[in-house]
Amino acid sequence: MVAWQAGVGLDLAAGLAQIAFAAASCRRPPALAAT
Repeated sequence: MVAWQAGVGLDLAAGLAQIAFAAASCRRPPALAAT
């Protein structure tokens, strides 16, 4: 059960990291992102 909860926690952390990265990349101008 503890290992399952740790796995879910890692999945949630990875999902939040991807969302944060996507939001940060979306805020950048396309010119900066292209380079």
